[in-house]
Amino acid sequence: MCQAVGKVPGSLIDWAAGVIGIPCAVVRAQINDESGGQDVTSPKGAQGYAQFEPGTWAQTGCSGSPHNVNDSMKCYAKLMYQLVQQYHGNVRDALAAYNAGPGNLAAGYGYADNILAAAGQSSGLTSAGGNPNAVLTSAQAQSASAGDDCAFSIGGQHIGILFGHGPSLPSACILRKTEIRALVGALILVGGALITLPGLVIVMAYGFRATGAAAALTQSAAAVPGYGKAVKAATRSRGSQSASKGRGGGGQPSTRPARPRPATRSGGGGARPPKPPVTDPAVEPEERVEPPGRFNYRRRNA
Repeated sequence: MCQAVGKVPGSLIDWAAGVIGIPCAVVRAQINDESGGQDVTSPKGAQGYAQFEPGTWAQTGCSGSPHNVNDSMKCYAKLMYQLVQQYHGNVRDALAAYNAGPGNLAAGYGYADNILAAAGQSSGLTSAGGNPNAVLTSAQAQSASAGDDCAFSIGGQHIGILFGHGPSLPSACILRKTEIRALVGALILVGGALITLPGLVIVMAYGFRATGAAAALTQSAAAVPGYGKAVKAATRSRGSQSASKGRGGGGQPSTRPARPRPATRSGGGGARPPKPPVTDPAVEPEERVEPPGRFNYRRRNA
């Protein structure tokens, strides 16, 4: 089986060569020259893997899209078979007509000679007859679909795309769509695990504590010879630390100063006036000195 060219698998190249009746090396060299096996569009409007112009695609009676590798190679095989039959099996003339049109073979001979030389064939190559009724098997179609799986590739640039047809650089797929999907799926799984892991740890820790499993594990460890004393000492140390913290730290009573009581307010919102001193009625009160100029009722009535 012929080697693949870019996204065009070798099985599809072999099928097209059987339809046309030419060596698969010629088909491979032609597809490599046209597009490098990539779905490209030239500045002149040629489209797809076999570089069909829209008018040529319609005149050939092709269905589907030139951007689909299966449809493009089916149309290519159909057109090349017609051209080979038109020129009585002369592959050089058929290649020239594919490039420059049936009415301008001289302009296409340079293209035809480059294709034949790249395939290791002479300019006098003739077709073996071909089989226009060859059916593309499901295995070949599946292989062709796998060629479209490439997401990123290097090479395959068409050197002579600005000046008509010319050689193309080799191409290689560096990243496939299936690999991208697998990578995205792995990233989603890792992200979900990172999000849910802290919650699982918290729930497990709470359940471990609520069920008393920690205490049971401590008791089990205390029963192990050689480890019991260490476990008991650590348990007593944690208990004494908890008791010290409960007494305010260090086991000493609290020495915080007493909070002053707020002043009692009266109904008007001010401070309550002090109560008058209590006097003994049996004790003679001191004589009150009246200011001068004022009549002393107490002395007059005494």
